[in-house]
Amino acid sequence: MDRAGSRHLFRSAAGNRGLTFLELILVVALAGVVMTLSMPYMAASIGRNQLDLSASRAVDSLREAQFSAMNGRQPGRFGVHFESSKIVTFRGAAYAPGDAGNDEFILTDGVAATAISLSGGGADVHFDDQRGEPVETGSVVLSGPGEKTRTITINAVGMIQTD
Repeated sequence: MDRAGSRHLFRSAAGNRGLTFLELILVVALAGVVMTLSMPYMAASIGRNQLDLSASRAVDSLREAQFSAMNGRQPGRFGVHFESSKIVTFRGAAYAPGDAGNDEFILTDGVAATAISLSGGGADVHFDDQRGEPVETGSVVLSGPGEKTRTITINAVGMIQTD
């Protein structure tokens, strides 16, 4: 093998120049640098997505309890209970932990209900008539990574919103 040919790691059958070992190392190093620099942005994006998912699930739980009260197929109250680490949709006059009919949603890591400000001072929102009006009104603040928050608001006429 000639001296020029020994410098190349790969050589095609047609004799075209292939990649040298140094070029291969540079490409791998450059890819590593790009991935390292993009990690904080990806982590922040994942945190925002987890917070948005949790806020959407909280709104969905409230609307599900509201709809269940409005459709009248099953008489009684329906509600949603908030804790720092979970949201629970329940049936009945009061939230009963461990009830088989409860539908729990565990908040994802890094997301928590940090402020529950409902009329009556509790952590439950009840819907008990066919108009879909809540017994309790107020707001629940979910906090996520990077000090991001989402506020879910329940007003007196039954509108449920998130910002």
